[in-house]
Amino acid sequence: MFNLVYNELYKIFKRKRTIIPFAVIAVLIIGLGWVTVKYFEPETKGWKVDYTERTVEIEKKLGMKKEAILAEKSGDELVKEYQLKMKHLDTDTAPASSSPLSFMRDTGFIVFPILLPFILVYASTIFANEYSWGTYKFLTIRPA
Repeated sequence: MFNLVYNELYKIFKRKRTIIPFAVIAVLIIGLGWVTVKYFEPETKGWKVDYTERTVEIEKKLGMKKEAILAEKSGDELVKEYQLKMKHLDTDTAPASSSPLSFMRDTGFIVFPILLPFILVYASTIFANEYSWGTYKFLTIRPA
C-alpha cells in the first residue's frame, strides 16, 4: 500500500507544472509578509491607551460594570474582547503584535480565493490525464 501511494505522489510531483501553484502561493505569502512588515505599524506602541478606550466603550455598550463583565460566562464576543483586553491591562503585558499564526489568520481571506482555482484546475487536470491514459477505461471494462 505504501508503494502505491509513493508511486502516485511521485507521478504527481515529477511534473513541473505541479511546482507552479506552490511557487505562486509561496511568493504571495512572502510578499504579503513583506508588505505587512514594511508598511504597517505595529500595534504595541500605544496599546494601553487603545485598550483603555475600547474597554470603556464596551462597558457603555453593555451597560455593565467591570466586575460584572469579568464575571460573565457568556460567549458574547464583546465580553470575550473585554476580558482579554482587561487581562492585558491588569498584567501589564503588551499583546503580541504579529506572529506567523496571526499573519496567516489575517491574510487567509486573501490566500484562499487564490488557492481555490489552483486546486480546482489541478484536480481536473489529474482527472483528465487519468482518463486519457486509460486508467478509468481499464477499471470500468475489467470485471471485478
